[in-house]
Amino acid sequence: MIAASLAIDRLGLSGQGCGEEQRFLVFLGFVMILAGTYVGYRGRAPRTNYASEALISLPLFLVCVFTVNGGFLGEMTLAAPPYHMDFNRGNVDRSIALLQLTTPQASVGVLGAGAIPFYTDRHAYDFLGKVDPYIADLPPDLSGAISWGRMLCWPGHAKYDLMHSIEKLRPTYVQELHWGRQDLRGLLGSEYVTVFYQGIELILLRGSPYVDWERAESDS
Repeated sequence: MIAASLAIDRLGLSGQGCGEEQRFLVFLGFVMILAGTYVGYRGRAPRTNYASEALISLPLFLVCVFTVNGGFLGEMTLAAPPYHMDFNRGNVDRSIALLQLTTPQASVGVLGAGAIPFYTDRHAYDFLGKVDPYIADLPPDLSGAISWGRMLCWPGHAKYDLMHSIEKLRPTYVQELHWGRQDLRGLLGSEYVTVFYQGIELILLRGSPYVDWERAESDS
């Protein structure tokens, strides 16, 4: 199955749609189960040489594992920093700045509903809908505007409505004003302002009572 997963992109069998590769692998797994069942019921003599089987199967298993995860060998051996470390470090820095500039009543609107809501302990609006039933119920954007690699959409990132998440809910802080086919950067200056606090860029709701504007402006 691992070898098949590596091969189907090369053979052009996975297509470009969301989940097509997974559907192919499920089908292949079903065929393999049927084949194994057929062989098992043919009445062959039971196998007894388990040691030789282990000598063959274990190296094959290790080769497959390292082939699939070879790109992360540096992280596994601690020779390279963890994946997305710099990105997460930036989110932690933004969280610290928000803790210093906003009150507990402030809210945050984010594309990545992880580090910033966790470290700030502020009410969070997830632009991609993982904790917003309205966004989660929307159809995914299959236009290709949200894509990664050969996929036409990026699972978990293709449902969004910035008009709802930003203009309607009006979070005190927003991580981004654009995503996919929607661009609300025209709100900068009128509804939202960019503040640099101790070198950290923050997009804040203009005039929000939950922001220490005096402190923010003195550092800008």
